[in-house]
Amino acid sequence: MDVLPTLASLTGSDTSHLTLDGSDVTNLLLNPYAESPRKYLPMYPESPDPLVGPLAVTNGTYKAHFYTKGSDLSDADNYDPLCPARHKLTRHDPPLLYHLHHDPGERYPLPNLPPYSGIIEELTKWRQQHMNTTTWMQPLTRTVDPFAQPCCTDPTCDPFPACCDCPPTLTPPPSPPSPPSPPPAANAIRDWSSRGHHHHHKKQQHDIRHTNALDDIVLGDMD
Repeated sequence: MDVLPTLASLTGSDTSHLTLDGSDVTNLLLNPYAESPRKYLPMYPESPDPLVGPLAVTNGTYKAHFYTKGSDLSDADNYDPLCPARHKLTRHDPPLLYHLHHDPGERYPLPNLPPYSGIIEELTKWRQQHMNTTTWMQPLTRTVDPFAQPCCTDPTCDPFPACCDCPPTLTPPPSPPSPPSPPPAANAIRDWSSRGHHHHHKKQQHDIRHTNALDDIVLGDMD
């Protein structure tokens, strides 16, 4: 929300005719140790609701949760039961108060007792003033025109645009065919050829010895 007023200040643009909820943070960009022009900061959900308002408000040290709502971005096994998506929008009265410096994980809410009760009252009062002076416009984070959504199938399908629902998973493309096996190396061919020739030579020697033995038998019978 601070982008527009900050860019307007850096470029010398006039925004006096606009109602802005942001602040000019040029000093923080030029000097990170400068004091912030904002004393309180509202925390809105992804899709703000004018009937609900900001879910939380912080003054930089303390943070008060007037509503809590889980998110599908949180792990289902999150140690904090308020974080997973199964935690529906829940109103807290009095709000849950946390000391951000001592408890940055916001795990241990402070009791609604002095001096914390005064801080809760301060943040509650500012939140109500903020809601009373906020001008609500058509939210841009919600789907308001289904015809502006991408169509994963065929834009001529029927009924349009309900038939354009994208599948939850896409079928992976088929694997490319395996490359053919390379021919055997030349030395391997020569090696197998020499083995075959050696085997043939041994067979010839065996045949010659066998023939000589038969000749000896025949000549012996003639004697």
